[in-house]
Amino acid sequence: MFWEKKLAQWVSQVREKTNLPARLVLWDGQQHDFGTFSRPQVTLKVNTAAALPLLLDPSLDHLGEAYVKGKIDIEGKLSDVIRIGYSLARSTVTHASKLARIRRYFTHTKASDKKAIQYHYDVSNEFYKLWLDKNMVYSCAYFENGDEDLDTAQLKKIDHILTKIQLQPGRRLLDIGCGWGALVLRAAQKFGAQCVGVTLSENQFELATQRVKDAGLQDQIEIRLQDYRDMAGQFDRITSVGMFEHVGLKNLPLYFGKIRELLADDGIVMNHGITSSDFDSGETALGGGEFIDKYVFPDGELPHIGLALEAMQRGGLEVLDIESLRRHYAHTLALWADNFEKCAAEAEKLVDDEKFRIWRVYLAGCAGLPQGRTTGKHTALVAPPYVRPSAVTEPSQRDAGQFHLFDEPAPAGTPPAAGAAPPPTRASRGGILPARADAHCARLAAALPPTVRLGTSSWSYPGWNGIVYGDEYSDSRLSRNGLAAYSAHPLLRGVSIDRTFYAPLTIGDYARYASQVPDTFRFTIKAMSSITDATVRGERGMPGEVNPYFLDADLARREFIEPCMQGLGHKAGALVFQFPPLPDAWIINPAAFVERLQQFLGALPRVPDGVVYAVEIRDAILLTPRLMKALRASGVRYCVGIHARMPSVQRQAAALARLDDDAPGPLVVRWSLHTGLKYQQAEAKYAPFDQRVDEDRGTRDMLAALAARYALAGQSVLITVSNNAEGCAPLSCIALANAIVTQCSQAA
Repeated sequence: MFWEKKLAQWVSQVREKTNLPARLVLWDGQQHDFGTFSRPQVTLKVNTAAALPLLLDPSLDHLGEAYVKGKIDIEGKLSDVIRIGYSLARSTVTHASKLARIRRYFTHTKASDKKAIQYHYDVSNEFYKLWLDKNMVYSCAYFENGDEDLDTAQLKKIDHILTKIQLQPGRRLLDIGCGWGALVLRAAQKFGAQCVGVTLSENQFELATQRVKDAGLQDQIEIRLQDYRDMAGQFDRITSVGMFEHVGLKNLPLYFGKIRELLADDGIVMNHGITSSDFDSGETALGGGEFIDKYVFPDGELPHIGLALEAMQRGGLEVLDIESLRRHYAHTLALWADNFEKCAAEAEKLVDDEKFRIWRVYLAGCAGLPQGRTTGKHTALVAPPYVRPSAVTEPSQRDAGQFHLFDEPAPAGTPPAAGAAPPPTRASRGGILPARADAHCARLAAALPPTVRLGTSSWSYPGWNGIVYGDEYSDSRLSRNGLAAYSAHPLLRGVSIDRTFYAPLTIGDYARYASQVPDTFRFTIKAMSSITDATVRGERGMPGEVNPYFLDADLARREFIEPCMQGLGHKAGALVFQFPPLPDAWIINPAAFVERLQQFLGALPRVPDGVVYAVEIRDAILLTPRLMKALRASGVRYCVGIHARMPSVQRQAAALARLDDDAPGPLVVRWSLHTGLKYQQAEAKYAPFDQRVDEDRGTRDMLAALAARYALAGQSVLITVSNNAEGCAPLSCIALANAIVTQCSQAA
């Protein structure tokens, strides 16, 4: 009775706002009309009272779920059904909470991505053949004239992409998310390219492989059942069509970074995908995203085009051209939905009733979207930043793909400036020249105890030209290939990978770094903040909701420790759990934090000899005997963090002595920030990090004395220095090495 009363009130409210030619028929025969008409265009049959809670909150998510679960049936032309469904849909909560986004972020592991892809694409090849074009292209078509049929428009789309990337015979093309192989087949047949296509769908892999064999193109095309993150090698051109929707918002910079890694320096990329109209990359006003996430594309996330462009740049790519295909996509969706309705009887035989209902409402619903207010469709032509378009003028030229890209090498034959030292003649792997050898640094390195490894926080700073690197290079190029030249410096025997604090890396990422450095080199790696930050940070780093993954040992093992150890092996030196300032709830009860921390540390897997776990804090109040006792019981080191929020090196060394209890263990130090400065202030003051601006002799001398004590006790010493310590980390390392050698000599 309660729900029926609510239902009558809802129908009355709808009638007051609009006049819809729709009728609601309940399971007991009762009827409610949403407007005045002689005959309804659409009839919603409610099969059970269990549908009423969904109808009374009629977002697209709830209406779709009610239909899929058989709680309601619909009669009428499907386009009319969808139109009325949109009219009934009320605005619901439009933006996923940060907590929900965290959950989505952590679903994007290789295993979960493979499962999600197979859920969607492995329905059956025969099912997709019914309503796609003859080449089975499952992405937005290109209607050059507007009157093309779907088969023609899909071929034009592929040609449009391959023309814009200037594909030529013999060039190596990688297609990420290759589907059933249509693009690589066209690229090989018409453009003469050498192609590799990767997919996570077993059905797509099998059919694409067979199609390549049937076309006799095995010598030109290779289809792989492989995650793009595990790819290696270099390609002249890369295409990603309808794939980056599956990557996840948080993973976009890593996705584009991987593309940059696989791309030749003079290469070109075409990224083609669906985007969100919401500036925060959230849900649309009418809902629908939850339904799609639950029933159609598990873990799919649509970025706003602005977020996508930012991620491309963070990944080391420059945007050359953007093209909106929203109208093309709307027409594509309409043709797919129409094809599906025409073959509905055949489709029902290939899948179960629920799957059939899912696809029917999904395709019709997408075709009926109020285009422009919900989603967009964009292609982005991108390249490394040292590739430039020479003829990007009128829109007609862009649409025709008339680009002429070229390298911009330095003028040949230019003599060096008077008095300049001759440049190094041998580049490291990846084309990065190391700085010219310095005799003073070589002597220091020889005098430094072999157990002492100094390094910097990251290595991709163009301002280090002449100090670490022998020429000017972009930060993205140094990030990708700079470690070989970096490790050629005699005093830089280690480095800190800081980007892992923001997002996890893959085994392949770690392995690439390890391959560039000698066996004696050691990495310090920071765990993700999603494990060590008790809150979910909002704008400007302000704490927000409670982080449900705080001190999650299973997540740490799966996303941080195992990829790190498998990729770096014995070159992993210290795995550091850096804890940002904790919320008051933990600060007023530090014993509770220490207890929780000890439980977490005790659940971590053992690491090989020579590798240590270390804990770094940013709350001085936690620097207690209780903490040191817990670390000692867990076999974990305390990381001396030199930071404005922490006490002096001397005081931290005293606390460290409680941990060691006259039996010193490995020393881990991170010199992060100059005393009295905030991070942003230091960044602004010291950029471009090519000189020591604020010499901090007191900190350096205390640190040198501490390092010498541990080195003389035979323990390994791993110290990383940030540019924000004094202005230029490599120069700080040289000064610190000199101080350590002096301390060791005096002690001897």
